[in-house]
Amino acid sequence: MAIIMVGSEKGGIGKTTIATNIAVASRLSGASVILVDIDPQGSSLGFRRLRNENNVSPALPVVNVTGRIGRDLISFSETYEHVFVDAGGRDSIEIRDAALVADLWIVPAVASAYDAMAMDTMLNICIQSERETGTKPNARTLINRIETLPTVKDSEELAAMLAADEDYAKYLPLMRSRMHRRLDYERSPRTGLSVIEYAPDGKAAAEICALYEEIFGKKFAMAEVASNG
Repeated sequence: MAIIMVGSEKGGIGKTTIATNIAVASRLSGASVILVDIDPQGSSLGFRRLRNENNVSPALPVVNVTGRIGRDLISFSETYEHVFVDAGGRDSIEIRDAALVADLWIVPAVASAYDAMAMDTMLNICIQSERETGTKPNARTLINRIETLPTVKDSEELAAMLAADEDYAKYLPLMRSRMHRRLDYERSPRTGLSVIEYAPDGKAAAEICALYEEIFGKKFAMAEVASNG
């Protein structure tokens, strides 16, 4: 079992895109999956609605929980192989509770001043959690929404800055995976599809497959799956 949170307090940095795509990839690989939406915007719940309206199979169970959700996530992990959490909107008790029980916390990062401030909040949560519990959250930084123009180096500069900072290197080290601004990420959810389903040979799908491999330590492979809810 695994509890994997994708979370940050900053909106518009691709949390739901990452959470829904990696959850569907996991489902397509044959695992039993549930996606827990604790973002006040409820974007993952909206993704499930579109998926259901368009009769997309396999089904992706998505639920909303609030408050001290740590026990809820552990309970889900006893039923499902993989529990994914779409977390954001603000620094909240939900994010802090989920961070304590998550096997992996993916923090998306985009090269902008406002996103850098949100990263500082996530760093502080990691530091405070370790001080209060004696356990450092297993958090990782995922550089996201990289411009595809080779002349734009902002994301490379962000990655270099985070890698050189002692606190970020300790509490929020960089993932190998990278995600770019691609139309497939924007178009696929309109009909409740992941990028792997929408354009399986596209560059966005390749990025999700690479992220899946980094998370689970094995290559993504499709399996014959039946709906698990």
